[in-house]
Amino acid sequence: MAIAAIYVILIAAISLLAMGFWKEDYWLVILSSFIFIGIGLKVVIYGFEEINDPTYKWLFGILILFIGIYLGSRAGLEAFKEGL
Repeated sequence: MAIAAIYVILIAAISLLAMGFWKEDYWLVILSSFIFIGIGLKVVIYGFEEINDPTYKWLFGILILFIGIYLGSRAGLEAFKEGL
Protein backbone atom coordinates (compact mmCIF):
# COMPACT_ATOMS: atom_id res chain seq x y z
CA MET A 1 0.00 0.00 0.00
CA ALA A 2 1.68 3.16 -1.19
CA ILE A 3 1.46 6.40 0.69
CA ALA A 4 0.10 9.22 -1.44
CA ALA A 5 2.38 12.20 -1.98
CA ILE A 6 -0.15 14.58 -0.42
CA TYR A 7 0.15 12.82 2.93
CA VAL A 8 3.94 12.91 2.84
CA ILE A 9 3.86 16.65 2.10
CA LEU A 10 1.29 17.16 4.87
CA ILE A 11 3.49 15.32 7.38
CA ALA A 12 6.48 17.40 6.25
CA ALA A 13 4.48 20.61 6.73
CA ILE A 14 3.40 19.56 10.21
CA SER A 15 6.96 18.66 11.19
CA LEU A 16 8.24 21.96 9.76
CA LEU A 17 5.56 23.76 11.75
CA ALA A 18 6.57 21.96 14.95
CA MET A 19 10.22 22.78 14.34
CA GLY A 20 9.31 26.42 13.74
CA PHE A 21 7.46 26.59 17.06
CA TRP A 22 10.25 24.73 18.84
CA LYS A 23 13.01 26.99 17.48
CA GLU A 24 10.71 30.06 17.70
CA ASP A 25 11.56 30.86 14.09
CA TYR A 26 8.70 32.68 12.40
CA TRP A 27 10.04 32.10 8.90
CA LEU A 28 9.74 28.34 9.27
CA VAL A 29 6.15 28.79 10.39
CA ILE A 30 5.46 31.06 7.40
CA LEU A 31 7.01 28.48 5.06
CA SER A 32 4.89 25.78 6.63
CA SER A 33 1.79 27.94 6.20
CA PHE A 34 2.53 28.29 2.47
CA ILE A 35 2.68 24.50 2.25
CA PHE A 36 -0.64 24.24 4.12
CA ILE A 37 -2.21 26.77 1.73
CA GLY A 38 -0.97 24.79 -1.28
CA ILE A 39 -2.29 21.53 0.14
CA GLY A 40 -5.61 23.18 0.99
CA LEU A 41 -6.00 24.50 -2.55
CA LYS A 42 -5.16 21.08 -3.98
CA VAL A 43 -7.74 19.41 -1.75
CA VAL A 44 -10.42 21.98 -2.62
CA ILE A 45 -9.82 21.59 -6.36
CA TYR A 46 -9.09 17.85 -6.65
CA GLY A 47 -10.03 16.37 -3.28
CA PHE A 48 -8.72 13.26 -1.60
CA GLU A 49 -8.90 9.99 -3.48
CA GLU A 50 -10.35 8.11 -0.52
CA ILE A 51 -13.23 10.51 0.14
CA ASN A 52 -16.04 10.41 -2.42
CA ASP A 53 -18.43 12.91 -0.85
CA PRO A 54 -17.81 16.43 -2.24
CA THR A 55 -19.03 18.05 0.97
CA TYR A 56 -16.23 16.48 3.00
CA LYS A 57 -13.68 17.27 0.29
CA TRP A 58 -14.58 20.96 0.53
CA LEU A 59 -14.71 20.81 4.32
CA PHE A 60 -11.21 19.34 4.70
CA GLY A 61 -9.79 21.54 1.95
CA ILE A 62 -11.12 24.79 3.35
CA LEU A 63 -10.14 23.77 6.88
CA ILE A 64 -6.53 23.12 5.82
CA LEU A 65 -6.55 26.33 3.79
CA PHE A 66 -7.75 28.43 6.72
CA ILE A 67 -5.21 26.83 9.06
CA GLY A 68 -2.47 27.86 6.65
CA ILE A 69 -3.84 31.40 6.32
CA TYR A 70 -4.13 31.79 10.08
CA LEU A 71 -0.65 30.45 10.81
CA GLY A 72 0.94 32.59 8.10
CA SER A 73 -0.75 35.81 9.14
CA ARG A 74 -0.09 35.19 12.82
CA ALA A 75 3.59 34.38 12.29
CA GLY A 76 3.95 37.35 9.94
CA LEU A 77 2.51 39.71 12.52
CA GLU A 78 4.79 38.30 15.23
CA ALA A 79 7.83 38.68 12.96
CA PHE A 80 6.75 42.23 12.13
CA LYS A 81 6.45 43.07 15.84
CA GLU A 82 9.99 41.86 16.48
CA GLY A 83 11.31 43.80 13.51
CA LEU A 84 12.58 40.84 11.51
